[in-house]
Amino acid sequence: MDITNDQDRYDIIFTSNLNSDDLMKNQNNGIGSESCVAGHAMATWFAIHLRCRKVIVITDTNVAITLEDELKSLISYIRKLGLEVHYKALKPGENSKTLKNAEKIWEQMAESEFGRTDLMIAFGGGVIGDLAGFCASVYMRGMAFIQIPTTLLAQIDSSIGGKVAVNLTQGKNLVGSFYNPELVIMHGKFLKTLPNSVLSDGIGELIKYGYLGNPELLNTLKYFGDINGFKNAIENDMVLFDDMIQLALRTKKVVVENDFKEMGIRKYLNFGHTIGHAIESGENFKISHGHCVANGCLWALRIAGKWDDYYFLRSLMDSYGIPVLLEIDVSRIMVYLRRDKKSENNGVNFILTNSVQGHIENQEKISMVDTRQLILAQYKENSNLSDEEFLLKIKNSARIQWFSFDELQKKLSVLAER
Repeated sequence: MDITNDQDRYDIIFTSNLNSDDLMKNQNNGIGSESCVAGHAMATWFAIHLRCRKVIVITDTNVAITLEDELKSLISYIRKLGLEVHYKALKPGENSKTLKNAEKIWEQMAESEFGRTDLMIAFGGGVIGDLAGFCASVYMRGMAFIQIPTTLLAQIDSSIGGKVAVNLTQGKNLVGSFYNPELVIMHGKFLKTLPNSVLSDGIGELIKYGYLGNPELLNTLKYFGDINGFKNAIENDMVLFDDMIQLALRTKKVVVENDFKEMGIRKYLNFGHTIGHAIESGENFKISHGHCVANGCLWALRIAGKWDDYYFLRSLMDSYGIPVLLEIDVSRIMVYLRRDKKSENNGVNFILTNSVQGHIENQEKISMVDTRQLILAQYKENSNLSDEEFLLKIKNSARIQWFSFDELQKKLSVLAER
């Protein structure tokens, strides 16, 4: 899969699709089995970018522990190519996505005499990808970077699309760029190491894509049942699981290719994010991004009066251990909504979905085998759509509605009491 837009083009590589003979060659050359997967994926890039002499790997301390072998093997692989490797591990969590940490990375690179032909690798989740991408977009006015996302949320959403940013105390992602990676490497094994809370964080973004014209994503989550069923699918039903990941990626791919700078339909990808970001900032990032997005979707459905979809989503969130925030501090939320990037003319643009068409109702009354076949048929039907048809489906799934801040505060206050 590749992403193209009016700025540049980049590849998304699924390591499960790599040629086994090529991987064995790397292993026979003394490169560890895990690193040969990521290393082989990057081999073509290094072969083209011969002027690259230094590489800096950005990660966080949690990833450095849970994926220690893979990280060490990756660094070993790069060193075997004769390149100088530097390393930076930050504290995990959204609070690390700051200008202060960006400055520390830039200073380390400057002291080590990094040039614009060198490379940055983001090895981690969405926070690391956003921060490293922002650093790469600014250092010497732009250097190459590669994303190796290690969480579900990063793999299906934040690692692609070219949005990179850091937070301010006044709000999330207020300082950033549109800047694409040169390569994104997806490795399914990373997801097997994730705790339930991190997996369910990514499910928040899957929910968003489900309400943007992809009911099979919601049907699949319902079919898997809960977080344990979801984890079991990673091990034992990769056909259905891969279909789910590929559909989420295609949704973002088609949208981004048609509207890289978010002038039109890319705004639809903000479904759930408007209130979600306000909750996230208002809670000082104590609630994870994906959980906030899922709650943002829930509140958007309440605002739109889509109560059947609301109760379906609420039940789904309960099943996957995503906290349902029925009570919010409206006055506090409004502080962050007024600072939102989508605000304009003393108001804010909301993405409100239309009623979802394609839910498989009463799944409990259909055999598991038949339900799975129905869902696979939905994925197949979607895969047969041209990009133009797929884009039209997304366009028909939602709408943009502007609310003045006064109107929105009244509406939220009423709903909060309901």
